[in-house]
Amino acid sequence: MKSLKHTLLASLTLLNSILAFAANKSVNSSMTENQIKTAISSGLSAGDTVFFENGTYTNLLGSAQFKGTGTASKPIVFIARNPGSVIITGNIQVGMNGKFLEINGLLFKDGKVTTQYKDLISFREGTTSDSTKYAYNCRLTNCVVDNCNDESLDPTNDSESERWVMLYGRGNRVDHCYFANKTRAGVLMMMDLSNPASRNNGHRVDHNFFGYRPRIAAGNGGEAIRPGDSKVSQYICASIIEDNYFYEFDGEIEIISLKSCDNIVRRNTFRKSAGMVVCRHGHRNTIESNVFLGDGKSGSGGVRVINQGHKIYNNYFEGLTGTGTRSALCLQNGVFETPTESTNLDCEPLNAYVRAKDVDIAFNTFVSCASIELGTASTYSYSSDSKCAGKAGTSLAGTLAPQNIKVSNNIFYNMPSAPVKANGANISGITFNNNIANTSTSWNYNGITKKDIRMTKANGMYKLDAGTATYCIPALYSVGNFSYVTTDATNSARTNGNDVGAVNYENIAKNYSAAQVSECGVSWYSYSKP
Repeated sequence: MKSLKHTLLASLTLLNSILAFAANKSVNSSMTENQIKTAISSGLSAGDTVFFENGTYTNLLGSAQFKGTGTASKPIVFIARNPGSVIITGNIQVGMNGKFLEINGLLFKDGKVTTQYKDLISFREGTTSDSTKYAYNCRLTNCVVDNCNDESLDPTNDSESERWVMLYGRGNRVDHCYFANKTRAGVLMMMDLSNPASRNNGHRVDHNFFGYRPRIAAGNGGEAIRPGDSKVSQYICASIIEDNYFYEFDGEIEIISLKSCDNIVRRNTFRKSAGMVVCRHGHRNTIESNVFLGDGKSGSGGVRVINQGHKIYNNYFEGLTGTGTRSALCLQNGVFETPTESTNLDCEPLNAYVRAKDVDIAFNTFVSCASIELGTASTYSYSSDSKCAGKAGTSLAGTLAPQNIKVSNNIFYNMPSAPVKANGANISGITFNNNIANTSTSWNYNGITKKDIRMTKANGMYKLDAGTATYCIPALYSVGNFSYVTTDATNSARTNGNDVGAVNYENIAKNYSAAQVSECGVSWYSYSKP
């Protein structure tokens, strides 16, 4: 069977053949900066194509703005004549604003962002820091960004940072791209919600490869993807992050940092990466059918939970060595309750820890993971210039224990002794129901039952062995309303009732549906593959 990458390459070749007859412009590396800017921003109509001819474009896209108004059936396409042979380097600042625009096949290599806005590629006009000329239904596809770092930035200071992709507007897509070797602080990709025109945006990030990011010295600002930030965390973002592959992405503890509401993170693979998916701010996020493979990597973790209304189900966790806040599953105490319109944000800032509440953690499979951490301590330190009376320079300990957390219908297989740790915390708000484990340890939690289950590894991951069906159907399916769980981690229907674990017993012959490395990134760029 052909991989998605081979299909994409064939489609691209066909697209080149078709568009060659419709193309009305081309650019080449011998043109001046102004000539290129004019070609990609003036006089374009729906259905037009601008080809980038082979060559190295140095500093010519210092402030390039891709503009135009296409349609769904006739986008305006900016495409490399031969992907891999069109290299963008030097000082890079690319903006895209308009409707139904597509950037395809460009290689951003060994460049840097030298402007004060520090955004390499923006889905808006990038010439001013407050521009609201956004992109709508635009696409960045089949592109590479590799080793584009400003070496003059202080690596120990997270305020000196640069971002590679900034999403504004609505309905935009980043797909089948390769992002690697980001060494300076700054989130690699971010959804900006500062303007209402960029909220409830429906952005889609899919089939990309994110890799080879070393731990940043600053300790913060090393995420791969961040929908929102603390200031806008109570707004709906509704971005979809799916079918991506993360490999050796070690920038910081948060690989995906959810800082807004109603996002979906599904069918992604996280392998050999020292970090986690973190519900840091915002509510009602869904983390579903992802695969976390630690491969014994130090600091590898799974999901950390803060805030309210999340659904975490059908995920597979294996070989994760992280403990504490880097555990395969971490539920953290809150410092404050959910903010409301009347909350004094000087005294209860949005960047603090909010109580975890009303969260479902169901139908997941945990294999050989070091730790499950419940009620993990948190603190908040006020700045020395805080406007909250009497709080400047002081700290608060997080004492708000998780509430109404359902840990149900999960499998724990070959876990170490005493893998679930409460560390003396109040976990009375966490209920365990219909979970099964095969270990000989005493779990000390009602709702985690030891059974002689057997699992077999196939295609790199464990699934239930034949003959274990009698252990796997939850008794009476009586706790919690999980009616939204209609498929399993193979993306197959749970037609015979919801069995425990990520894969329904009836589907054990099928493969997990999470992203494969062969389906992600680009096919035309040579790099070290996992």
